[in-house]
Amino acid sequence: MALVLALGASPLTGLVALVATPLTALLPIGGTGTVTARVEALLRPPGPEDGLAIRHERLSKRAFRRSRLIRPLLIAIAIGLAAPLAALVAALWTLLS
Repeated sequence: MALVLALGASPLTGLVALVATPLTALLPIGGTGTVTARVEALLRPPGPEDGLAIRHERLSKRAFRRSRLIRPLLIAIAIGLAAPLAALVAALWTLLS
């Protein structure tokens, strides 16, 4: 959840990531990154001006996080990489305790 909020997502997206991670680990129909990216895109839908802004402004780290077009993609990538790692840590924790 902290990773999602650090990327500038809404708190509701963080809660969805928290709930979706164990469910998608058990039922790998859709990835956690896909679910959280859809929620973020539904909460803050990108418009045509966001696509034009990417073309005209220099893309810095701040511009990546502020862009409504790129933010869902960043969230999907970050959560898609972090969710399997969290599942592995949870499995190891369970086996070793």
